[in-house]
Amino acid sequence: METRLRAVASIEGWPLRLHSGVLYTAMLETANWTAYGLAGRPGFPIRTGAFAPKRWVATGEDVALRGRRAGGEGFVVAVEAVAADGVIVATLERAFDFPDAATVRARLGYDGLPDVLREAFPEQAAGVP
Repeated sequence: METRLRAVASIEGWPLRLHSGVLYTAMLETANWTAYGLAGRPGFPIRTGAFAPKRWVATGEDVALRGRRAGGEGFVVAVEAVAADGVIVATLERAFDFPDAATVRARLGYDGLPDVLREAFPEQAAGVP
């Protein structure tokens, strides 16, 4: 999965630099959506590796956020933030599990699964409680 982030002035940290917390959050969301896209259902993050910034991102710069399934055990997504010149400006990895709807309800404290989530769980579509 790939998406883009433009470092506009309203999300600066240091003057003329993208706030690293905004980049980190965008990379987490890229990992989440990559897991969803590859697995076809929402995943729960069970471990997030270190955010590893490599260089500052200038205000006005576009950054590509690229998520892919990483090798190894479990379901791990690796995300790279890549500047327009092809330089990797940050990386992180996030591991996921894919619980059933009942476990999601229990973990999030829902009495019933919200309508917006029902289609994301195959057992809900089949009428399994």
